Amino acid sequence: MKRPWQTWLLFGLCLCVALPAMGWLTLKALELDQAEALARAQIELEQDINSALWKMDTEFLTPLMAEEAARPQAVYRSFYDVPAGKDKESRQVASPLLVQPSEYVLLNFQIAPDGTLSSPQTPAESLNKIALDNGATDLNIKVSNGRAVELNAALDYGKLVDQLPRDTLPPAPNTWDNQISESEKSAEIAPQIDGLGRGNYLGLKNLDEQVAEAQQLQMSAGQSQAPNSSEQKRQVQQEKRSKDDLFGYNTSRSRRGADVRAGQEWATRNSAFQQYAVKELAQQRLSYSIVEQPLSAVSEGVSRPLWVGQRLLLARRAMVDDQLVIQGAWLDWPRIKQALLERISDILPEADLLPVSPEDTPDPGRTLATLPVQLVIPDLTSVGSGPLSPIRVSLLMAWTCLLLATGACALLLLGVVALSERRGAFVSAVTHELRTPLTTFRMYAEMLAEGIVSDEEKRQAYLETLRVEADRLSHLVENVLSYARLERGRRGGRREKIAAGAFLERIQARMEDRAAQAEMTLVVTADQQACNTELNTDPAAAEQILFNLVDNACKYAAAAKDRRVQVEFTRTGSNLEMRVADHGPGISPQAARQLFRPFTKSVHDAANSAPGVGLGLALSRRLARDLGGQLQMEQNGEQHGASFLLTLPLAE
Repeated sequence: MKRPWQTWLLFGLCLCVALPAMGWLTLKALELDQAEALARAQIELEQDINSALWKMDTEFLTPLMAEEAARPQAVYRSFYDVPAGKDKESRQVASPLLVQPSEYVLLNFQIAPDGTLSSPQTPAESLNKIALDNGATDLNIKVSNGRAVELNAALDYGKLVDQLPRDTLPPAPNTWDNQISESEKSAEIAPQIDGLGRGNYLGLKNLDEQVAEAQQLQMSAGQSQAPNSSEQKRQVQQEKRSKDDLFGYNTSRSRRGADVRAGQEWATRNSAFQQYAVKELAQQRLSYSIVEQPLSAVSEGVSRPLWVGQRLLLARRAMVDDQLVIQGAWLDWPRIKQALLERISDILPEADLLPVSPEDTPDPGRTLATLPVQLVIPDLTSVGSGPLSPIRVSLLMAWTCLLLATGACALLLLGVVALSERRGAFVSAVTHELRTPLTTFRMYAEMLAEGIVSDEEKRQAYLETLRVEADRLSHLVENVLSYARLERGRRGGRREKIAAGAFLERIQARMEDRAAQAEMTLVVTADQQACNTELNTDPAAAEQILFNLVDNACKYAAAAKDRRVQVEFTRTGSNLEMRVADHGPGISPQAARQLFRPFTKSVHDAANSAPGVGLGLALSRRLARDLGGQLQMEQNGEQHGASFLLTLPLAE
């Protein structure tokens, strides 16, 4: 190959195109894999969020908030009157808010229109002893007094009453005729509660209405109507209309897709709280139905949780003695928050709860149904898809195939270039080797034909030279043809059984003649045991191997002082070892690395060392392996010559 750099340049250009393209495809595939993993993680996260919201709303907040929202107005006094029976005076009973305040409520309070704040946990001093006798503690009373002063300074009756819903709860059972028995009262309230359970009880919408609204919103999002159609205008107006939520604060219904599903989840949690609150209200109304009430109208409004600064309140309007008062509870938000986060720590360990103000537009998929509080978690920025994801495995296989193909192509090109160079060197060497005997043939033939050489001895010498050159040329052609035959996968002659002694006699004369041409001596050593062994081999191929080894020894050790070429036959086990050694300069380590490679001898090497094309040893090893044996260099020393060992298997 005259210009191998062009081949490598083209190969490099192909790599410059293929590798960046594969790298870009890999990058995009990894991005898609990351996006898919992120989507899966987001779905799992949303499921965890729904589980956490359900756990906080239903397991903890629903009982707490329903109990506080359903408390009758009578318990907002430290003591209330309970009839003792016929012809007996009524007796005073301590409010449960005084005796057993909730651990998650800092203070229950009532604010009059004049701004006066009172609390069932802060009885008058004249009633302190009675309160202590009924189970209250002096510490709780003192702490509650301090909290009442703090809360009174922070609240404004006018601002607070404007934020509370105007809806009212149904009238309490104790306003009915006192002649009605308890069983009759229970029978009377049951249908009212059942009917209110699917209506606007405690300011709630039932599940059917909320799910229907969400489904209608989803259908409207998927329809394509004319911009000026009345139906589209109606849907747009419906999307923009604010909806009262669980306690009356507003949320937007203008979301699509996942927001609709989140709204349905929120509506389901809202409905679950509603049903529990209805039962709690019925239970408390029946429990306090015997409490004496003034004849004036008493109505209790819908409760709403709201934030006043950093304080979380649950408050409502109430009509007491023709006065519009505010009743409610100051919730212990830090304690509630801690309890909520502990309950979901196994699901969302990094979650946090933050207040939602009326100006905010909370995400229904992350908002509690019982409190104006939103669940906050860190955003998913990157998620590992795992080392064995399908895309990563496919990319690994693709890159492996690409690298293997690149390596195979590089090795193939390297072999082709090297083979081309070796064949070029071979052609040059063969040309040189053929030119020498042909020149000799022509010159001596012309001299003999024209009668220039008259001396009979010279004529005989010329004829002997022609014979030697003919043998040399025949040996060269025979090696080339044998190697070409092996390259095509064709075996040599047929194998036959032959005794080692007979084989040695067949080739010994030819080897001695070759040694004599180089003015060297052939020394053959073979014991009787080795001569009696039989080989199952191709005698012609084995003869060619031995002759090549002797021919190399004659060529490369021609200048040695010790002009012996030693051939030794030895039997070892099931093999016959044939060793050919000389006492020439040996083989250098650099030359030994490519000793058995074909076409490695250039014209320069042939001219400076010994004639040949560098094919003898490569052909000999191939022939030895084809015969089931092995050929290897046994020793390599600069002062001790070279020795080659041919091993052939014995006949069975």
